[in-house]
Amino acid sequence: MGCRQQHHLTRADTLTELTSGRAGLAVVMDDHTHYRVEVDAEQISAIVRIGPVEQVLGRAPRPPSPTELVIETTAGALGPDQVRLGFTNEAGDLVELARPDGRYLSTEVTTGFIGRVIGVYASGGTAVFDRFRLTPADTGDRNAG
Repeated sequence: MGCRQQHHLTRADTLTELTSGRAGLAVVMDDHTHYRVEVDAEQISAIVRIGPVEQVLGRAPRPPSPTELVIETTAGALGPDQVRLGFTNEAGDLVELARPDGRYLSTEVTTGFIGRVIGVYASGGTAVFDRFRLTPADTGDRNAG
C-alpha cells in the first residue's frame, strides 16, 4: 500500500506488530531507488538503495511491539530535502537512524514522472499494520490542497 508524496515536507508513519519476517515503511522512486526503515525480530534498520548499491545506514535494537516507524522529509540546508528514517521510542520521541539526501529520490536524478510514493510493506513473514498516515509537515506548500 502506498500514496504519492504530494507535499515537499511530509511525515509518514505506521504502527506495526511483527510476528515474523520483516516489515517496514519506504519512500520509493522505483525498484532500484528507495529509502526504507524496517523492523525484524531483533532490530530496526535504515536502508538506502540507489541503483545497484544498497546500504544499511543505521540500526537500533527493536523496541517492544507494536513499533511505530517514521519517515519525514525535511528542508535541506543547501537545497534538496533530507529524508529522516527512524522510529518512536517508548517515550514517544523520534529516534533518527539516518538522514540521507533527498536528491536521489527526485525526477531530476532518477527520471520518471510520477514522483515519490510512500507506503508500507512486509516480506517473508507476518505483520499487522494498525495504521498508515501520510501528512504534510508544512503549511506553505504550493501543492497543498
